[in-house]
Amino acid sequence: SAVATGGGQVLAMLGLAPFTPPNPFMCGILLGFLGVRFAHVYFVRQCQAHVRRHVTELQVNGSLADPEQTVRLRITCDGGLTRTLELVEARHNELRPSLAEMVRQGAAFLWLDRDRELVTAEDESLSEVLQSERVIASEDIFILRDGVAVARKGTDKSVQRLAGLKKEDLESWARLEEIAPKARLERLKYLGQIAGGAALVAGLLICLGGRAAAEGQSGRATFEAAVASATR
Repeated sequence: SAVATGGGQVLAMLGLAPFTPPNPFMCGILLGFLGVRFAHVYFVRQCQAHVRRHVTELQVNGSLADPEQTVRLRITCDGGLTRTLELVEARHNELRPSLAEMVRQGAAFLWLDRDRELVTAEDESLSEVLQSERVIASEDIFILRDGVAVARKGTDKSVQRLAGLKKEDLESWARLEEIAPKARLERLKYLGQIAGGAALVAGLLICLGGRAAAEGQSGRATFEAAVASATR
């Protein structure tokens, strides 16, 4: 889609070139490049966000029987994302959502595929943790991209921390329709193809129209020059 959008803008600029002074033409090329770049970055980040929602592995370390013990939950997701949560007992009038609420209402951040053996396995510890009323005391995020760990500053910009969510945040996200990451990615792919195709067709029409108009003006100028020369 980025190639089609860029190609459409190049064709459009070729159609406008005969009628545009050099400086505005160069500004138009720069703005077109920035527009394609920003659109590409936006779509890539949207795809990464949905890929990283998909949970592939859960590891539990600790016992829920002891209320004084901190339970450590490691959540591995697609896209090289790993979350390590420390779960503690909720206090009175707790504003933070419990893990059970996070799993039930936070599909925008964690998508648990109920058909996968990972979730449906008869593991009492895992089942108890997913239904636990404990809250997240701390969270550590690790992203591995192309075999290289992403800096902490980069993870904070690209991934929403579960520890920073409140109950009202989850309630607002829970109103949205729960759609699997795969379906979201297919929808983004379709939207990208539509946008790229529309940009390419529009650019082609502008190019053809501009070139035809330029050739028409050149033909009229040649005809007028010939008539003026003949009448002398």
